Amino acid sequence: AHGPIPAETVDRLRGLGDRVRFIRGNADREVAADDAWQDGPLGPERLEFLAGLPEALTLEVEGLGSVVFCHGSPRSDEEIVTAVTPDDRLGRILSGVTAQVVVCGHTHHQFDRVAHGVRVVNAGSVGMPYEGRPGAFWAMLGPDVELRSTAYDLDMAEGRVAALRRCVP
Repeated sequence: AHGPIPAETVDRLRGLGDRVRFIRGNADREVAADDAWQDGPLGPERLEFLAGLPEALTLEVEGLGSVVFCHGSPRSDEEIVTAVTPDDRLGRILSGVTAQVVVCGHTHHQFDRVAHGVRVVNAGSVGMPYEGRPGAFWAMLGPDVELRSTAYDLDMAEGRVAALRRCVP
């Protein structure tokens, strides 16, 4: 919701209906709590939707079992977890987690590792990846975890965003 075309993005994702589930990340939380956005591009209804999103969601995924989806960590949408987070610190972060897998984001960098018996996956980022190369970075879940990336035409995407901005009053 904090990107260049926030209303269109929220509407497009919500339009997918029951095929998607949402969690709230730190940027969504900040936008939803900022009164300046009430009269902005998202409007009150979309902001209410964002504010009502859960911080974490647990789902059963075929082949993986119980999976916790969160933004930063199961404890905080701003906590940083990386491929090189020390195991002792990651153990404290995962304390109390009973799921077999935790899928997080926040750092916008893909990884897949196991610590303290829990598989921790960062799916990456579609809109703002920190992978050192352009593209959309995501994960396919079930029956295993497959980190994927999709290339796209950056010039075309930039042109579409610029055209949308010209249409916004």
